Amino acid sequence: RSVVTVLAIVAYVVFAGASASVVRAGLMAGVVLLARESGRAGQAATALGWTVTLLLLADPGLVLDAGLQLSALATAGLIVWATPLTGAIDRLGRGHLPAWLTENLGVSLAAQAATLPLILASFGRLSLIAPAVNLVVVPLVAPAMAAGLLALLAGSLVAVGLADVLGAVLAAPAWVLLRLTVGIVEAAASVPFASVAL
Repeated sequence: RSVVTVLAIVAYVVFAGASASVVRAGLMAGVVLLARESGRAGQAATALGWTVTLLLLADPGLVLDAGLQLSALATAGLIVWATPLTGAIDRLGRGHLPAWLTENLGVSLAAQAATLPLILASFGRLSLIAPAVNLVVVPLVAPAMAAGLLALLAGSLVAVGLADVLGAVLAAPAWVLLRLTVGIVEAAASVPFASVAL
């Protein structure tokens, strides 16, 4: 099972383009898997620390990579603040808000709060509607990833002789989900005062 998981992680990293943020995610999963296989309790904060350390030892220039910085900060925010923020939102709603809403808001706010200083310093913009947009976009991510794997399989089958039209049919769900995600983000970005320059 662990070997299959490692192969899946490596395949994901390679096919996703092996950017620093993708390598961070894959390496972090590998560190957690190694901890589990060695009989230790895998802790997310420790895994994140080891992952970033190993990446920077391998390539010190990554310290300037905005994708890695944002990915690491967002992950740290999720580890530290997602649960407390979700609980606070639930208390504010006095238990009347659905669990999916409180959890998605808590996660979105945790990631946004953790990355906010870097976003302001690097890009000079503050998104005012990101948590609301995330409520719509985040549920599309898992199905889009699954559909992306199907599209990858379809592309591989076309490469070895499957008819192009069948490959296109198999890849269509991924295209639809990703186009929908991009469309939602573009529509939200066009809303007046969606973000402000700081």
